[in-house]
Amino acid sequence: MKVKESDWKQYRALVPVVRDRYLAKKNGAFARMLENIRKNPTELFWDTHEAIIEEGKLLSRVMGYETRSKMYVNLEGMCRIGMIEARDLEGFSGELVARMQPILDRFAKLAG
Repeated sequence: MKVKESDWKQYRALVPVVRDRYLAKKNGAFARMLENIRKNPTELFWDTHEAIIEEGKLLSRVMGYETRSKMYVNLEGMCRIGMIEARDLEGFSGELVARMQPILDRFAKLAG
C-alpha cells in the first residue's frame, strides 16, 4: 500500500512523541527495579542493565526502519508493544486508520 504524504508527515511527527511517552513508562519501571530491597546492588545493576538491553533490542525491531516503505511495519510493531494508543491514530487517513485499528484493538485486548 502506497503511503500518503500526509500520513508520512504525521507519522514522522508522531514517532518522537509516542517513543518518549513509552520510554517514560519504561524508565519508571527501570527505576522501580533499582529499588528492590531483596537484591544487593550488584544484582540490581545487572538485572536492570539486562532489562534495558532487552528493551533496546525490542525498540530496534519495532522502530528500526526509518523509510516510508516500512512505515506500516513500524506502526504495527508499535501497536504490538503498546506504544501507540487509539488517540494517536487521529488525523491519519481513513485508509491508515482502517488498517491499524484492528491491530491496535487486538493487542490492546491482550494487554488489558
